[in-house]
Amino acid sequence: MTEGPVASRPMSVPSGLAPRLFVVGGGCGGVGKSLIAANLAVYFAQLGRSVVLVDADARGSGLHANFGLGYAREAFSLAAPFGEALVETGVQGLRLLRYPHEVTTFALAMRGTRADRFLSRLRDLPAELVVVDVGAGATPFSLHLLSAADLPLLVSSPEPAAVEALYRFLRAAFRARLKRLLATTDNRRRYGLGVLSELPGLPAPYEYLQALERRDRTLHALAEDELRRMRFGHVVSGARHRSDADLSSWMSSIVFANYGMSLEDYGTLEHDDTVWIAARKQRPLLVDNPAGKASRQIERLARRILLPIDPSLPSRSLPIAPARPRSGMGPTLYELLGVPRTANDEELRRAHRKLRDVFGPESLAPHTILDAAAVRVEVKRLDDALDVLLDPVRRRAYDVSTFPEELSTPIAKPAVRVLDEQEQQRLGELLRAIDARALVDGSTLRQLRETNGYSVDDVCGRTRISRAILVALEDDRFRDLPAPVYLRGFLAELARLYGADPVRVQKSFLARPAAMGSREPRDKG
Repeated sequence: MTEGPVASRPMSVPSGLAPRLFVVGGGCGGVGKSLIAANLAVYFAQLGRSVVLVDADARGSGLHANFGLGYAREAFSLAAPFGEALVETGVQGLRLLRYPHEVTTFALAMRGTRADRFLSRLRDLPAELVVVDVGAGATPFSLHLLSAADLPLLVSSPEPAAVEALYRFLRAAFRARLKRLLATTDNRRRYGLGVLSELPGLPAPYEYLQALERRDRTLHALAEDELRRMRFGHVVSGARHRSDADLSSWMSSIVFANYGMSLEDYGTLEHDDTVWIAARKQRPLLVDNPAGKASRQIERLARRILLPIDPSLPSRSLPIAPARPRSGMGPTLYELLGVPRTANDEELRRAHRKLRDVFGPESLAPHTILDAAAVRVEVKRLDDALDVLLDPVRRRAYDVSTFPEELSTPIAKPAVRVLDEQEQQRLGELLRAIDARALVDGSTLRQLRETNGYSVDDVCGRTRISRAILVALEDDRFRDLPAPVYLRGFLAELARLYGADPVRVQKSFLARPAAMGSREPRDKG
């Protein structure tokens, strides 16, 4: 690998087109930020993009070692284009801007207008993509670059200290954004900045919002809007335990519920010894071992990063309702469980089980945001919501009291055609056959539905049984059916709708050897 300034050459980026800026940071050191930044840049270059990798980590810069290069002894000048300081990495299309190791005042000088000039130089780089590693900690410089990035990507690990550091970083990021916002609202500046002095340290965002609301409602609305616009990507690196695979999603949910900002789940990187081996060789992981487990996971992360952010797409995070709603009424029981009002018992139980895992003993997600007492409160909220919605009488009473306007208008039931004499006779024969202990299978259920004049959608609307389960029942696909304890309830609902004996239908359908073999069905959730 050669080293030195890069000679001018034609670039593939069109003239005047600013590069997309990806900034990698986080609260804790040693969690894999440099690994992710370097190998994201390598992957982008392997796609044929022109890429610049920037080492802006004042505390632990070392990106040059990933490519077998020496460190920079002198600082690059903010007065000159950064392109003159770039060096080749040995990866086609990828160049590196190294951190000046022996200039101790460089990081301290990166404040205010200097940070703005640094950012302007980054956007002027002759490249399609710029990947910046700002290192660990919530320094003014790192917060400034992350707030300006097209995608700010935070990295943590499945350790209590790393989780705590990430949450502290998010609080610091909001305080910095709030300080800049208040400094620009001249006529109310003294009121807003007074809130920052009244609340020292790094309180949760909602505490700032509450204090601002007491002082000035206009400032409160501006700050709340600023909070809603805050969006970070998040990766958990170094996963070893089974529960670590869900940690990023769980943390995203906890942050939204308690901080009100978006921490989008971008996945998990598992622990892999090939990372250490590549570091010893001073080679990028994607070059040294492109087929390894960690390499494939980084490639998945890179592909997802290149996709445009679409707010209309559903989040990968679990839908935990805010524990501290900022305005209006609190969440409904359906919102607590993250389910629609049409959810059946199986869907309610599955949603409850997933959300309960977030607050389980193996979960690090609530660490330092919720204490043990608050976790118990959250779990009780989920349990109480499930108990009410599983009880038909209590659920109906809750719906009537919560959605009075919607329920005041009678819901039109699906129209059912009047059965002719022949169809009535056929239905009577089916019911007598069931009463005579004939086996009930999927085809029998289908015949009962069709003879009663119901479509599949009609039955789903009347019984709240999902379409997938109803079709699986009629097709005798036992592996796609829920556990027998739920299946009995579905069969009873269908039997009552069709005019058959519920107990007879339950016993007959479940008495078949095929049904007996499905006592432990596959959980598709």
